[in-house]
Amino acid sequence: MFRALSRTIRWLIALPFQVVGVLTLLGGAGVGLYDIWNTIQDEEAYTAVRTGELWHSLSPETLQLAQPAIQRYVHPALWDPVILNILLLPAWFVLLATALLSLLLARLIYGRAH
Repeated sequence: MFRALSRTIRWLIALPFQVVGVLTLLGGAGVGLYDIWNTIQDEEAYTAVRTGELWHSLSPETLQLAQPAIQRYVHPALWDPVILNILLLPAWFVLLATALLSLLLARLIYGRAH
């Protein structure tokens, strides 16, 4: 009985990571397809939607609040070299990397499939 309860608790803890991972994976695939579509239509060069552009188009208020919050409550040096470089990366790459990390974490929490 303890084993089943333990497995259920691990599953409940891993579930949000699985949901976030799958949704982020779908978002990354969607942004990647959008980039491919724009590249085909433009025919000049590959243009990718950057993570900062995507975040700004979805929620500009939270992007503006993130910088002072991270600099004040986490560490000032984290924003400039780290997060700014992440915001300049293609959004599909950041979303897919986040999805893979989230799904890996869910797998580590829950363990092997039974």
